[in-house]
Amino acid sequence: MHPKSALFDECIEVLNPEVSILTQSETKAVFEMFKNMFPIRRESRVYWKDVPELYYRNIDNVNDICTQLQKLLFNNIDTFVFILWNDADIPVVVTSLYNAIEHIDYITCVASDTWLLNTYQRYVVEFYHLGEMRVGIAPDR
Repeated sequence: MHPKSALFDECIEVLNPEVSILTQSETKAVFEMFKNMFPIRRESRVYWKDVPELYYRNIDNVNDICTQLQKLLFNNIDTFVFILWNDADIPVVVTSLYNAIEHIDYITCVASDTWLLNTYQRYVVEFYHLGEMRVGIAPDR
């Protein structure tokens, strides 16, 4: 049993009914898409130095996520997000961006680093364990 399963279960409980848990193969596929969109470093974070500055913003408060995303996207936000954690044993889950923001404390307790990823509009919200938060869109590669 995964040591963080109680935190994961609690997270799923608060996200219900607006949540789906992906299979191991679906989780692996989402991580591959993430790695293809953004430069990921071994320390489990987006390597923002390889992303042009106009593609991301630092944020201080979760309430700024949607505002900053709209500025980056120049469009309405597609709110379908995958939640990814840096622990490979934890499956990716699907929910809405608004549900994730509302319950972010439960989500970020599951593992030390967390991402909210939208593959359609190619954006990510990163919660790094040292307290840094960023929103970014994938640069054309």
